[in-house]
Amino acid sequence: MENMIEVVEMAQTNAYNILRNAVVDRDGPANWNNNGYHYHNIEVALIPDPDNPHVIAVYSEYPTPKGAKIKRSGLIGFLPPNAGVTIIERTLVNAIIKEGFKNIEVKVDVSDFIDEEFNHTEEELFEEHNYENFEEKDRNPYYYKTQVNKFIFCFLAIFFGSFGAQWFYAKQYSKGLWYLLLCWTTLPMFLGWYQGIKALLMKTDNSYLIEV
Repeated sequence: MENMIEVVEMAQTNAYNILRNAVVDRDGPANWNNNGYHYHNIEVALIPDPDNPHVIAVYSEYPTPKGAKIKRSGLIGFLPPNAGVTIIERTLVNAIIKEGFKNIEVKVDVSDFIDEEFNHTEEELFEEHNYENFEEKDRNPYYYKTQVNKFIFCFLAIFFGSFGAQWFYAKQYSKGLWYLLLCWTTLPMFLGWYQGIKALLMKTDNSYLIEV
């Protein structure tokens, strides 16, 4: 699978519950585990917007058992608008779920649908430094964020920020080490209070995840 593209805007859908239940129905509950990361092969449907071929929705179409409260089918997200994928009708494709620690990522195999001319245009724009069409993480090689539970991060930042506990929890170990080295000063403590309060004010979905 040479062209795997990550599904975006999943936080605005019920993707986690939809896909978790679909995988559990198919493979059994022991195959979905939050203790560590796990991978699952699935099939999803790509459905293009009839008015804009570069807006492509990603749907799960697994059957929902009778009497189940959570559907196994429905919208789980979209392909990025700059993905360079062109389809004209509903299409089934292979995908891979990465799940763990109550977090989920889905990548779709679009090897057969990449518009090479579109991709070339995007690369030319990047080389000419027209960055406005790219996200920060695409144009900044030092951009690095992780998803964490909002309340755990806030608790660690406010009460154990002097030792960089919030950054070790977020797996940003270099930041944590700097805080630990400077713990004898008051700077990490004040920074921890600031980061904890800032994170507490950030909006989340039902999973209470934030990016830090």
